[in-house]
Amino acid sequence: MAGKKRAKPKRPLPPSQRRGVRIYTLKVTLIRGPISDEFDRANPVVSRTLAMRGDQTLADLHWAVFDAFDRDDEHMYEFQFGERPMDPRARCYGMAEDTSLELDHRSRLADHARLDDVGLIVGLTFFYWFDFGDDWWHRIQVVAIENAPPGGAYPREVGRVGPSPPQSSYDEDSGRDEDDPEGEEDPDDEHDAGLDDLDFDELEALADEDLLEEAEFLKQKFPQLSEGDLIDFLKEAEEFLRKEAPELLDEVDDDEPPPDSRKPEAT
Repeated sequence: MAGKKRAKPKRPLPPSQRRGVRIYTLKVTLIRGPISDEFDRANPVVSRTLAMRGDQTLADLHWAVFDAFDRDDEHMYEFQFGERPMDPRARCYGMAEDTSLELDHRSRLADHARLDDVGLIVGLTFFYWFDFGDDWWHRIQVVAIENAPPGGAYPREVGRVGPSPPQSSYDEDSGRDEDDPEGEEDPDDEHDAGLDDLDFDELEALADEDLLEEAEFLKQKFPQLSEGDLIDFLKEAEEFLRKEAPELLDEVDDDEPPPDSRKPEAT
């Protein structure tokens, strides 16, 4: 009929307001991370079981795991749907600081991936990688998928095994590492001195000084070197200079007095 407006089609209700939504029960187990041997022995299993709505995203799952493991320092993360961590064939979902950040070619944005849309089925296992430096790895298993009435707060923690390990063993207040309370140096971490530790000005200075001055300079800069190491270091420095800047050594040789003039003066 003319003049009668057509009714606008109704927009579908969001999943949380429908008669029922999918609720995913996910068991998140810590499988790798920078934990102490003592903690590992005392807590062979550390896991959290979470309930999530299907319209929530993998980014929501990230924050749920973050809170469930009592973490307080944010880092990058990635979800990997593969047979094992770092499976090159895995389907990955990562994060971006902003929309201009290019992700790895395998990655999709986690905050655009709803749980209902990533192919979760009961028994499926996938992996969650948090902090690309400390490498906290988690195995996530889909324990159950149920229909539930809308309402209620999600995500929610519904199970917990073991205490949360410290996110970092470094204590900012004391400046000490809890794994090394005495602050002792690890001999494996000792840095071997080499020519790469000297800039060219320092190498040039070695060419202008006598042996004792050179040795004294290197002792101050590299106290871990023995006397034998000092001699080897000086030989290496001289060989480097002869190859890369022979004119410096030539200038030093030109400045030296002829052999006869080195005789002690008569008294």
